Amino acid sequence: MASTSTSTEKPITIRDLARLIGVSKSTASLALSTTEADCPLAPATRQRVIEAAAKLGYRPNHRARALATNRSHSVGLVYADEGPMFGAYYGQMINTLSRELLKADLDLMLVPAIGGDKDWGRKLMDQRIDACLAMQPVPMDLARVLGPRHLPPVILNDNTITHVPRVLLDESAHVDLIVEHLLELGHRRIAWYQPLPPDVRRATYCTHYSWPERRDALQLRLAQEGLSDQFTSFGEMSADDAVQRWQALPEDQRPTAIVCYTDDDAHALRYALWQAGIDVPNKVSLVAFNDDRLSAVSTPPLTSIAMPMEGIATEAVKLLRKYMAPNAPDPFEHPVEVRLTGKLIVRASTAAPPN
Repeated sequence: MASTSTSTEKPITIRDLARLIGVSKSTASLALSTTEADCPLAPATRQRVIEAAAKLGYRPNHRARALATNRSHSVGLVYADEGPMFGAYYGQMINTLSRELLKADLDLMLVPAIGGDKDWGRKLMDQRIDACLAMQPVPMDLARVLGPRHLPPVILNDNTITHVPRVLLDESAHVDLIVEHLLELGHRRIAWYQPLPPDVRRATYCTHYSWPERRDALQLRLAQEGLSDQFTSFGEMSADDAVQRWQALPEDQRPTAIVCYTDDDAHALRYALWQAGIDVPNKVSLVAFNDDRLSAVSTPPLTSIAMPMEGIATEAVKLLRKYMAPNAPDPFEHPVEVRLTGKLIVRASTAAPPN
């Protein structure tokens, strides 16, 4: 009977690797622990170490590396337990965070803020991570937990905490894109629609900065165009109620275009309009924010703002690395705010107004 043998050889260490290729241990460590852009070694030396490590089967010892550098080489992503983590909208952002951090030889660790801050806060305080990202909805106690450790934070798409670095969406610029599109089509009577959300979502939904910023920016832009008296708000009501309000208006006062807070809200409103026999876009145009996966395949396909979620993640990592660098400014004393703009995807839900 044939026998099988199991290798009991000890894994090769960084010291073994350095000795075998004739370099110092520190040179081998630098070659394997820094990116091409950050490595102070000659490119040929760095490449020789990398090739030898692959040929000899060297694998870094993460625990030894962490002890030697006093760093975990991990970044925590904190989010409240009701956060919409793995949907298409935020899933895209999280995938980009992982890729961008990997370029800097950093791992992403999820830190759900479940329970009190003593439960989730210890993960931030016991040196498991070197820096902290946080995304909507951000735990209100985050800044207090991070402060004593001086752990660099960057917040993504949330401005609940105002005195830390953050990357946000430029909602005013998004509204400008929408209004310019509608004005070009000939619309003058433009309405705003935002529903009354279910109780379970109300706190998060109603306090996100995009809620007032989109509505207020629309009112301001229409005022600048001299159209304040043409503006109608269908605020905090169901889609059915909004349609009834629209129908109750005299025909020459009905909005010919409705800007919806999100794509989900636009889908619900379009369905209510369809039930009432009101055609989109021949009777009224619809436009929204987020450009979710259903927007391109709804009937009719929805005109919407595509959000730069990958851009938010990329900018957040860039900002975080700035605060993680040696002699970096204190992020709590010198917080930076970055605003990014998406693009308007024009589809069949918007057309020239009737008559």
